[in-house]
Amino acid sequence: MEPVRLAMVGCGKMGQSVHLRNFLQVKRCSVVAVCDRQAGLAREVAEVNRIPRHVDSVDALIKECEFDAAAAILLWPLNVDLSIPLMEAGKHVYLEKPMAANSDDARRMVDCAKTNDVKLMVAYMKRYDTGCQRAKRIIDEARESGSMGKITYARCHDFVGDWQCGYDPPAIAPKGEVKRPNISDGVPDFVAEDERGVYAGSNAMFCHILNLMRYLLGDPQGIRAATRRPGANPFAMRSVTVFDYGDFDCTLETGSVAKTEFDEGVRINFETGWLDVAVRAPLNVQAPATVTVCKEGDISTLAPEYGWSFRREAEHFIDCVADDKEPLSSGEDSLKDMLLLEEMYKTYRGG
Repeated sequence: MEPVRLAMVGCGKMGQSVHLRNFLQVKRCSVVAVCDRQAGLAREVAEVNRIPRHVDSVDALIKECEFDAAAAILLWPLNVDLSIPLMEAGKHVYLEKPMAANSDDARRMVDCAKTNDVKLMVAYMKRYDTGCQRAKRIIDEARESGSMGKITYARCHDFVGDWQCGYDPPAIAPKGEVKRPNISDGVPDFVAEDERGVYAGSNAMFCHILNLMRYLLGDPQGIRAATRRPGANPFAMRSVTVFDYGDFDCTLETGSVAKTEFDEGVRINFETGWLDVAVRAPLNVQAPATVTVCKEGDISTLAPEYGWSFRREAEHFIDCVADDKEPLSSGEDSLKDMLLLEEMYKTYRGG
């Protein structure tokens, strides 16, 4: 079988040192082109990584290059305008999270993927973390068999911390001033003017824990209550949200802390046991989430299955393109995170 021909769109630090690095090592993938609006940067990245083509626009990429799929590693306000032309050209698209600035744009992207019969995947790497996947298998089995009784309560939290852990491989720096989009671009109209920045920042930081909550527990029936307060970090809302899961509630606590460790995780309590998932920092390479299980008083921390979730999600995207499978973190599924975030904000504001 011929490898999937991939174009890399966006040559920022994350694009070069994380996503491009991993796609270059996926066996069924051939990176055939690099695209960045800084033409010199695209050329240098292509030369260093022995990639045959480089262009400075998505329009040129579509017209001049032969490829099957694109990995667009950009700030989220840019995703909708770049992904739709790619999908309309019949290209499969892989995006960094969050998929968009608002649910209307996200829905347009999902509809475009369906219309053009292409894959749209959002890089929620926690779904490809071996620890999180193991936790999901245990939770699903316990709920199906009743081996620990029913779920009585769940708690998710994300207080961020040091997400890079000193991971700093060489990357080619852009030359001159880089014009970055305003992160508040595209924020929903119902967001108050003085809260557009914190809404955008919370979308970027906390979409991960929303997505992980849904991955492990399924979709909530609604929101029972929500509170929020300003935080020391102007882009990280301090909030507590109570989600209604029918037989139980799940709280979601968000904020930011001034400490070096990364602080994010999920605790699920059953009638006769519990399960705890401690998520590691995203760039803590090869460190999966730690899973601890208590069954009838017997507590055990499971041995880790090593593997970098960013590599595993890149492999998954290529497999989905090659084998015509639906991605685990599809655009259609990721739209639900956008809708939940908007519902959370409306609840904070009182409806």
